[in-house]
Amino acid sequence: MWDLKTRQLINNLESHSKPVIALALSADGKTLVTGSADKIIRLWDWHKKQQISTLGGTRYVHSLWLSQDGKIVVTGSFLDSFEVWDTIKKQHLHSLPQIGNPPCVAISPDSKTLISRSSYGNLTTWDLQTGKKTGSLPVDLYQINDIVISPDGKTLVCCHKEIHLWDISTGNLIRTFSKNSIKVNCAAISLDENMLVTGMDNNAIIVWDWQTGKEIRSLVGHRKQVNSIAISLDGNLLVSGSDDQTVVLWNLRTGEKMHVFQGHSGEVYSVAISPYGQVVFSGSEDATIKIWDAKTGKLVKTLEGHISCVDAIAISPDGQTIYSGSNRVRDSSMKIWGLPVLK
Repeated sequence: MWDLKTRQLINNLESHSKPVIALALSADGKTLVTGSADKIIRLWDWHKKQQISTLGGTRYVHSLWLSQDGKIVVTGSFLDSFEVWDTIKKQHLHSLPQIGNPPCVAISPDSKTLISRSSYGNLTTWDLQTGKKTGSLPVDLYQINDIVISPDGKTLVCCHKEIHLWDISTGNLIRTFSKNSIKVNCAAISLDENMLVTGMDNNAIIVWDWQTGKEIRSLVGHRKQVNSIAISLDGNLLVSGSDDQTVVLWNLRTGEKMHVFQGHSGEVYSVAISPYGQVVFSGSEDATIKIWDAKTGKLVKTLEGHISCVDAIAISPDGQTIYSGSNRVRDSSMKIWGLPVLK
């Protein structure tokens, strides 16, 4: 953990004997879960900065997902199964088939359902409590760039050159829509479920009506493909990162381009926005994280510590902590940065 103002190390969580590859923070901000090449899953009390317990010990942890209630952890490896763990009882619950690498996984907001790449030609839905298969979605697995579950947990969005909306409970296709068969690189859903936003391979961002699948507007401002997008909690702001090395802040309601943040010397692969929409974060191929003032458009801080591309950024629910990760051979690390309260 790092102090943003002084850029000094405050706390270092040490226990893993090999690089940390994956991590997740519980929705209440109390528990941090880390997975490593040492095959161990560690649970930490985030506020006390102390280890609570460990899970696993048999498989390289390449990726992990934590349910919103913090009670279930799902881990993926380079092998042929996902492992499901109970964080309360500290028990292994199930092994579920895994097809493909990187793994394709989403957990429903109610923490009851897992959707995974489980057989050729299908995404499979699983009951996380029983480990039993509950259904399948006939999706071409090798044509998926991103999957997102709606905030109410009822709908799955699968993206490639077409966008498919599936009813999770019935396995029925709700609708399909696309923009001239242009590849979709990333997707996000507004919390009120009125809008689906997709970052496209043709440099544009498309805002869709969630209920009808009709295009509301196209946001044009990037010069190269859009790699990452994030929506503020109130649904008013959108931030996007691109291969053109810029980050753009948009008024999602009107389509207005509010700021273009310039300063990265490499492609931007990850973006995030603070819970209250006043601060924007971006991670780049240049190995830095930049923090931007959403109101003024000015650079607040550049965080240096990674030695390779910053592929992922996440913000804690209280807005006080940044989590960053690199999945590159030269880095393969996660870092935790302390921030002032963002309001």
